[in-house]
Amino acid sequence: MKLKTGIGIIILTFIGSLNPYWLIFTVPVFVIGVILVLLSKKRIRTKVLWTITPIAAWYPGMLLFMYLIGIIGTSTAQKIDMVFPKDFEGRAVIISEMPCGQAVKFLDEREQLIFPKNGTLLYQGEIKSGYVNHKYFFKDEKGKETEIPERADYMYWNNEPNSTVAGVWLGGIGSKHINLPKPETEFRYMFMTVSSKQNREQYFDFHYLKKFENETDSLVQNCK
Repeated sequence: MKLKTGIGIIILTFIGSLNPYWLIFTVPVFVIGVILVLLSKKRIRTKVLWTITPIAAWYPGMLLFMYLIGIIGTSTAQKIDMVFPKDFEGRAVIISEMPCGQAVKFLDEREQLIFPKNGTLLYQGEIKSGYVNHKYFFKDEKGKETEIPERADYMYWNNEPNSTVAGVWLGGIGSKHINLPKPETEFRYMFMTVSSKQNREQYFDFHYLKKFENETDSLVQNCK
């Protein structure tokens, strides 16, 4: 009875622990399962097998689980193409659910978001949180599109991309409530930075961000 109960606990906690955020809960319960197995009357070989195997298999199992979750999450995420004017650089923001904003448009089952030169896109649609399935493009006067690579700090730890080539640094999603000037309004947004790594710091300057924020707030209030 102890062996079956212990094995059941080990299997369930192993499956749960494939999500590393649950380790704080699964590890103590796993230890209980191991103790039950060790207290059983089975051979030492059986006890060792059920104790060591889950521990040895956890790391590769966790990597496979996270990989599959990422693949599934990306494939089912909101699919968006973001198109910027040619040579655009700086902070960019999408304001969701704006009545006077750009209408929702699809091309090949992907939402098409066309950014203005000021980088602030008022959008009638909604930007959903969670996994992202975004593509980014520059578009010239003739309509030719050039894909912009996605960038993140970790990419520069080992195999460093070209620091002079512009990319999109995805920020995050948030909300804001404006009290003054009147009228009061609340909105949700997603922001990003389009820049090369070597130029990126200037778009985090306090005065630049304050000016950009004030202009965005004004556009939102006028729209609502």
